[in-house]
Amino acid sequence: MPAIKMFNRDQSKLKEFLTQIKIRINNKRLKLVTPFNKIIYAGMHLIGKPLKWFQLYLSETQTNGVTTTN
Repeated sequence: MPAIKMFNRDQSKLKEFLTQIKIRINNKRLKLVTPFNKIIYAGMHLIGKPLKWFQLYLSETQTNGVTTTN
């Protein structure tokens, strides 16, 4: 299976990125049970401004735990 291309805010490539992530998550060999684990997995494939946004989200989640507001 080819590697997932890192996502850097290019709207024309967002659909392709999300499809790649879904395929990997749904792959039976990848054991991501909780939605939070799936979000972290997707976040590992971000660069640039999307990564900076994600780091803020991750920091808030680590501080406050997973809530309905984050």
